Amino acid sequence: MVNSRTIAIDGPVASGKSTVGSLVASQLSWQFVDTGLMYRAVAWLLSKEAIKKTDLDKIKTILDKHQIETICDNEKTTITIDGDIVNDYLSDPSVIKTVSEFSTIPYIRTYLVKKQRNLSEISSTVMTGRDIGTVVLPNASTKIFLQAGIKTRTTRKLSILEQNDEESQKSITSEISHRDKIDSNREISPLKAASDSFVIHTDNMNLNQVVNTIIDLNSYNQ
Repeated sequence: MVNSRTIAIDGPVASGKSTVGSLVASQLSWQFVDTGLMYRAVAWLLSKEAIKKTDLDKIKTILDKHQIETICDNEKTTITIDGDIVNDYLSDPSVIKTVSEFSTIPYIRTYLVKKQRNLSEISSTVMTGRDIGTVVLPNASTKIFLQAGIKTRTTRKLSILEQNDEESQKSITSEISHRDKIDSNREISPLKAASDSFVIHTDNMNLNQVVNTIIDLNSYNQ
C-alpha cells in the first residue's frame, strides 16, 4: 500500500518540479524523490555501456547486472550504481538528450515505477516527475501539476545554465518544445495532469509562492 502522506508533483520539462519538490520536502521534513534522476541514471548507464534503445535483451541484461539504488532525504535524491554515487554525471547534456529516448521504453518505465512505488512506502514522500499523479502514485494524498509557458521555462533554464545569448535562447526553446512533444505524445504514460490534481500556473509566481501554495494545499487535503 502506498504511504498515505504523499505529494505527487508533475509538470513539463523546466517547470521547476525538482527545485520546488526539494523545498517542499525540506519544509515538511519528508523524503524527496526526484524520479527524473532515476531515469537519467538508467540512460547514463545504458549509454556508457553503448546499449541501443532498440536492443531490449541487452537493456534487461544491463539492468539485471548492475545494482541501481535511490537514496532519499528531505533535501535531495542520490543515485548509486554498484555503490558509486553517479549524480555528478547526470546533468551532462548527452544524458539529458538520451533520457527522453530511453524513458519511452515500456520495460524501463515498469522497472523504475516499481522502484518509485517502493520508495513511497518507506516514509512520507514528495515525488516529482511526469507521470507521478497519473501512474506512479494514483492515490497520492495531494497531486500537483506545475504549468508554465515555454518563454518562462526557457528563461528559467537559461538562468540555471548562466547563459543569456540569443543562440542559447533559441536552442533551449527548441529543446523544450521537442521534449514537450515527446512527453505529451508517447504511448506509455504521456505527460498530462491527473483529473484530481491542482494545476498551478507559475509564470507570475516566485519560488516561495509556489512552495507555500503546495504546502497549503497539502494541509487542506490532510
